[in-house]
Amino acid sequence: MHFAPTKPQDVADGNWLPTSPGQNYRLIFRFYGAKGEVIHGEYFPPAIKNS
Repeated sequence: MHFAPTKPQDVADGNWLPTSPGQNYRLIFRFYGAKGEVIHGEYFPPAIKNS
């Protein structure tokens, strides 16, 4: 997934999420039917990398 104001040329349309230029972006995860580590607050998604 790529989060950017303009779509990078080498990224498929389905892998790009447009964001507002010059503003921070907050990503929120919502889990439906969560189990195990998620329920116990022990799951943490991988860090987001700036490329």
